[in-house]
Amino acid sequence: MQQISGIRSGQMLAAPAEEDTKATAVERETARVGQAMQLAYLGRERGSQAPRLLDAWVSDRDLLDPTQKTLEVRVLITKNQLSDLQETLEAILKAGEGTFMTPKDFFGQLRGAAAALARNPEQISQVQVGRLADVGQVGAWLDDLPYTSQVMNLTETRWLARSYAEQQEVLDAIEEKIRLYRRIHDETARWISLAPDAPKSESVTTVPLDALP
Repeated sequence: MQQISGIRSGQMLAAPAEEDTKATAVERETARVGQAMQLAYLGRERGSQAPRLLDAWVSDRDLLDPTQKTLEVRVLITKNQLSDLQETLEAILKAGEGTFMTPKDFFGQLRGAAAALARNPEQISQVQVGRLADVGQVGAWLDDLPYTSQVMNLTETRWLARSYAEQQEVLDAIEEKIRLYRRIHDETARWISLAPDAPKSESVTTVPLDALP
Protein backbone atom coordinates (compact mmCIF):
# COMPACT_ATOMS: atom_id res chain seq x y z
CA MET A 1 0.00 0.00 0.00
CA GLN A 2 1.28 3.46 -0.85
CA GLN A 3 0.34 6.72 0.91
CA ILE A 4 -0.50 9.65 -1.34
CA SER A 5 -0.56 13.25 -0.22
CA GLY A 6 -1.51 16.27 -2.31
CA ILE A 7 -0.66 19.94 -1.74
CA ARG A 8 -1.46 23.20 -3.44
CA SER A 9 0.12 26.62 -3.61
CA GLY A 10 -0.96 30.02 -4.81
CA GLN A 11 2.43 30.61 -6.39
CA MET A 12 3.37 29.10 -9.73
CA LEU A 13 7.13 28.69 -9.93
CA ALA A 14 7.32 27.58 -13.53
CA ALA A 15 5.07 26.86 -16.46
CA PRO A 16 3.81 23.27 -16.28
CA ALA A 17 5.43 20.95 -18.77
CA GLU A 18 2.07 19.82 -20.13
CA GLU A 19 1.80 23.22 -21.84
CA ASP A 20 4.71 22.19 -24.02
CA THR A 21 3.22 19.93 -26.67
CA LYS A 22 6.68 18.64 -27.55
CA ALA A 23 7.38 17.40 -24.02
CA THR A 24 7.33 13.64 -23.50
CA ALA A 25 5.17 12.00 -20.85
CA VAL A 26 8.25 11.42 -18.68
CA GLU A 27 9.27 15.08 -19.01
CA ARG A 28 5.78 16.26 -18.02
CA GLU A 29 5.59 13.97 -15.00
CA THR A 30 9.13 14.85 -13.89
CA ALA A 31 8.34 18.57 -14.21
CA ARG A 32 5.32 18.15 -11.93
CA VAL A 33 7.41 16.35 -9.32
CA GLY A 34 10.15 18.97 -9.59
CA GLN A 35 7.65 21.77 -9.06
CA ALA A 36 6.25 20.01 -5.99
CA MET A 37 9.80 19.71 -4.61
CA GLN A 38 10.38 23.43 -5.15
CA LEU A 39 7.15 24.27 -3.32
CA ALA A 40 8.05 21.96 -0.44
CA TYR A 41 11.51 23.58 -0.19
CA LEU A 42 10.06 27.09 -0.11
CA GLY A 43 7.60 26.01 2.54
CA ARG A 44 10.40 24.74 4.78
CA GLU A 45 12.54 27.84 4.23
CA ARG A 46 9.70 30.26 4.96
CA GLY A 47 8.13 28.24 7.76
CA SER A 48 4.83 27.94 5.91
CA GLN A 49 2.76 24.88 5.10
CA ALA A 50 0.34 24.37 2.23
CA PRO A 51 -3.09 22.99 3.16
CA ARG A 52 -3.40 19.27 2.60
CA LEU A 53 -6.06 18.45 0.05
CA LEU A 54 -5.67 14.70 -0.09
CA ASP A 55 -4.50 12.08 2.36
CA ALA A 56 -5.39 8.60 1.24
CA TRP A 57 -4.12 5.13 0.57
CA VAL A 58 -3.99 3.27 -2.71
CA SER A 59 -2.96 -0.30 -3.40
CA ASP A 60 -0.22 -0.80 -5.98
CA ARG A 61 -1.55 -4.34 -6.55
CA ASP A 62 -4.94 -5.61 -7.63
CA LEU A 63 -6.71 -6.76 -4.46
CA LEU A 64 -8.29 -9.71 -6.28
CA ASP A 65 -5.14 -10.64 -8.20
CA PRO A 66 -1.97 -9.46 -6.39
CA THR A 67 0.16 -10.49 -9.37
CA GLN A 68 -1.32 -7.57 -11.34
CA LYS A 69 0.01 -4.04 -10.81
CA THR A 70 -2.53 -1.23 -10.58
CA LEU A 71 0.12 1.49 -10.67
CA GLU A 72 3.87 1.88 -10.95
CA VAL A 73 5.65 3.66 -8.11
CA ARG A 74 8.61 5.71 -9.33
CA VAL A 75 11.41 7.49 -7.52
CA LEU A 76 12.85 10.85 -8.56
CA ILE A 77 16.63 10.50 -8.73
CA THR A 78 19.48 12.82 -9.69
CA LYS A 79 22.47 11.91 -11.81
CA ASN A 80 24.64 12.21 -8.70
CA GLN A 81 22.46 9.73 -6.82
CA LEU A 82 22.47 7.31 -9.74
CA SER A 83 26.28 7.55 -9.86
CA ASP A 84 26.41 6.84 -6.11
CA LEU A 85 24.23 3.77 -6.61
CA GLN A 86 26.36 2.47 -9.45
CA GLU A 87 29.63 3.16 -7.64
CA THR A 88 28.40 1.39 -4.52
CA LEU A 89 27.13 -1.67 -6.38
CA GLU A 90 30.39 -1.92 -8.34
CA ALA A 91 32.34 -1.93 -5.05
CA ILE A 92 30.06 -4.64 -3.61
CA LEU A 93 30.32 -6.73 -6.78
CA LYS A 94 34.11 -6.45 -6.80
CA ALA A 95 34.28 -7.55 -3.14
CA GLY A 96 31.90 -10.44 -3.83
CA GLU A 97 33.81 -11.70 -6.86
CA GLY A 98 37.13 -11.32 -5.05
CA THR A 99 36.00 -13.42 -2.07
CA PHE A 100 33.72 -15.92 -3.80
CA MET A 101 35.91 -18.85 -2.74
CA THR A 102 36.31 -17.39 0.77
CA PRO A 103 32.83 -15.93 1.57
CA LYS A 104 33.83 -15.27 5.19
CA ASP A 105 36.10 -12.50 3.90
CA PHE A 106 33.29 -10.76 1.98
CA PHE A 107 32.21 -8.34 4.70
CA GLY A 108 35.82 -7.63 5.57
CA GLN A 109 36.33 -6.46 1.99
CA LEU A 110 33.11 -4.45 2.19
CA ARG A 111 34.39 -2.51 5.20
CA GLY A 112 37.39 -1.45 3.14
CA ALA A 113 35.11 -0.46 0.25
CA ALA A 114 32.85 1.51 2.59
CA ALA A 115 35.84 3.39 3.98
CA ALA A 116 37.01 4.22 0.45
CA LEU A 117 33.56 5.55 -0.47
CA ALA A 118 33.09 7.56 2.73
CA ARG A 119 32.37 11.23 2.01
CA ASN A 120 33.83 12.51 5.28
CA PRO A 121 37.48 11.44 5.85
CA GLU A 122 37.02 11.92 9.60
CA GLN A 123 34.41 9.16 9.66
CA ILE A 124 36.51 6.51 7.90
CA SER A 125 37.64 4.92 11.14
CA GLN A 126 34.03 4.75 12.33
CA VAL A 127 32.64 2.95 9.27
CA GLN A 128 30.55 -0.07 10.23
CA VAL A 129 29.08 -2.48 7.71
CA GLY A 130 26.29 -4.49 9.24
CA ARG A 131 24.49 -4.92 5.88
CA LEU A 132 25.20 -4.22 2.22
CA ALA A 133 23.30 -0.90 2.35
CA ASP A 134 25.95 0.46 4.74
CA VAL A 135 28.43 0.65 1.86
CA GLY A 136 28.48 4.11 0.26
CA GLN A 137 25.47 6.42 0.42
CA VAL A 138 22.77 3.89 -0.54
CA GLY A 139 21.27 3.24 2.87
CA ALA A 140 21.04 6.95 3.68
CA TRP A 141 18.13 7.45 1.31
CA LEU A 142 16.83 3.93 0.64
CA ASP A 143 15.70 3.76 4.26
CA ASP A 144 13.39 6.74 3.72
CA LEU A 145 11.53 5.05 0.86
CA PRO A 146 8.49 2.72 1.05
CA TYR A 147 10.74 -0.06 -0.14
CA THR A 148 12.52 -2.99 1.49
CA SER A 149 15.48 -4.38 -0.40
CA GLN A 150 16.20 -8.07 0.07
CA VAL A 151 19.69 -7.57 -1.34
CA MET A 152 20.85 -4.40 0.41
CA ASN A 153 19.56 -5.63 3.78
CA LEU A 154 21.74 -8.73 3.65
CA THR A 155 23.83 -9.09 6.80
CA GLU A 156 27.00 -11.11 7.24
CA THR A 157 25.07 -13.87 9.00
CA ARG A 158 22.51 -14.09 6.20
CA TRP A 159 25.25 -14.01 3.57
CA LEU A 160 27.15 -16.91 5.12
CA ALA A 161 23.91 -18.89 5.51
CA ARG A 162 23.46 -18.85 1.73
CA SER A 163 24.87 -21.52 -0.55
CA TYR A 164 27.45 -20.66 -3.22
CA ALA A 165 24.68 -20.73 -5.83
CA GLU A 166 22.51 -18.35 -3.79
CA GLN A 167 25.43 -15.99 -3.24
CA GLN A 168 26.08 -15.99 -6.98
CA GLU A 169 22.42 -15.12 -7.59
CA VAL A 170 22.86 -12.02 -5.41
CA LEU A 171 26.00 -10.98 -7.30
CA ASP A 172 24.25 -11.58 -10.64
CA ALA A 173 21.33 -9.37 -9.54
CA ILE A 174 23.78 -6.63 -8.53
CA GLU A 175 25.58 -6.85 -11.87
CA GLU A 176 22.24 -6.57 -13.70
CA LYS A 177 21.40 -3.39 -11.75
CA ILE A 178 24.79 -1.91 -12.67
CA ARG A 179 24.07 -2.49 -16.37
CA LEU A 180 20.61 -0.92 -15.95
CA TYR A 181 22.07 2.20 -14.28
CA ARG A 182 24.60 2.59 -17.08
CA ARG A 183 21.78 2.51 -19.65
CA ILE A 184 19.75 5.05 -17.70
CA HIS A 185 22.79 7.32 -17.35
CA ASP A 186 23.49 7.21 -21.08
CA GLU A 187 19.90 7.99 -22.15
CA THR A 188 20.38 11.74 -22.35
CA ALA A 189 16.79 12.42 -23.44
CA ARG A 190 15.35 11.20 -20.14
CA TRP A 191 17.33 13.62 -17.93
CA ILE A 192 15.62 16.91 -17.07
CA SER A 193 17.04 20.01 -15.40
CA LEU A 194 14.83 21.51 -12.69
CA ALA A 195 16.51 24.92 -12.96
CA PRO A 196 18.14 26.76 -15.89
CA ASP A 197 21.52 27.11 -14.17
CA ALA A 198 21.57 23.73 -12.42
CA PRO A 199 24.64 21.55 -13.10
CA LYS A 200 24.11 18.44 -15.21
CA SER A 201 24.86 16.28 -12.17
CA GLU A 202 21.65 17.61 -10.58
CA SER A 203 19.46 16.70 -13.57
CA VAL A 204 16.70 14.29 -12.61
CA THR A 205 14.76 11.37 -13.97
CA THR A 206 12.36 8.82 -12.54
CA VAL A 207 13.00 5.12 -12.07
CA PRO A 208 10.60 2.37 -10.98
CA LEU A 209 10.83 1.49 -7.31
CA ASP A 210 11.81 -2.08 -8.17
CA ALA A 211 14.78 -0.78 -10.20
CA LEU A 212 16.49 0.11 -6.93
CA PRO A 213 19.08 -2.34 -5.60
